[in-house]
Amino acid sequence: FQTSEELFSSLCLTKITVVTNSLIVGSVGRWPRPDGPTRHLVSYNFEALQAGCLLLAERCDPLNSVLSEGKHFIGFSSAEEAQEKIFYYLRHESEGEKIALAGNVLFTELVRSQRMLSSLIV
Repeated sequence: FQTSEELFSSLCLTKITVVTNSLIVGSVGRWPRPDGPTRHLVSYNFEALQAGCLLLAERCDPLNSVLSEGKHFIGFSSAEEAQEKIFYYLRHESEGEKIALAGNVLFTELVRSQRMLSSLIV
């Protein structure tokens, strides 16, 4: 396992970070869940944005409520789609760099806003 600092250092060296937002949780006595995996927002999405790499994330409503697909991150719904997009952005690095920068700028603005609000609430 990596420490938080080691993970962040590794992320800073990557061009593309792939994040799955699926959590497979079985109900009592049933595995897998009959209604499929639960989609949730994992912290790796934001760690990738903070590190400045291109975020390739499994689509989920919570992520789309914060970020704009195609502007701040690249979404995928299947392993095949993820693979296609990885190959595409490795061949079109400047497009990926623009999206990564926009995601990083948005992350920085969100953190700055949160800190400002926290300092006002006493």
